[in-house]
Amino acid sequence: MANSSVRLEDSNGHVIQNPTEDQIRATINKIGSGIEHCVLSTGDTFIQTAGSKDGLFVEVNEGSGLREASRADLSPEEVFQIFTGFLSKSMSWKEQFSSSSQTDSFDSPESQNSVEKENRQSFDLKEEAGKMLKREGLHRMKRMLRKKRF
Repeated sequence: MANSSVRLEDSNGHVIQNPTEDQIRATINKIGSGIEHCVLSTGDTFIQTAGSKDGLFVEVNEGSGLREASRADLSPEEVFQIFTGFLSKSMSWKEQFSSSSQTDSFDSPESQNSVEKENRQSFDLKEEAGKMLKREGLHRMKRMLRKKRF
């Protein structure tokens, strides 16, 4: 992971520049027990995950909009493989993303300079992560309530 622009950030704001594979794995494994989500970014692209140990979901933006993985019950090891595939630019990790899984794309006009783009993506990323966590929390709460009914 020699790319100098690689950054791993968790929901507590802890940032690791140029993370090792062990650091990526450890951060993903903390989701659901210490952190709520993490984001791995490489310049203008990023991949993020949230959920719980029982099931994680992943979103990626390679510059053409936000896409969700076709499953929302990925294991931490599956997410680790997706993250490392994303970093190594291998094609295998893309198998987890269907072509119809694109969500709202970021508004990043070509006229913006790279600093403005990065600031806009960073803002939108936090907003999107918050929305994902709310959806996931609502879904989990509904499941818990259904299980407790008599």
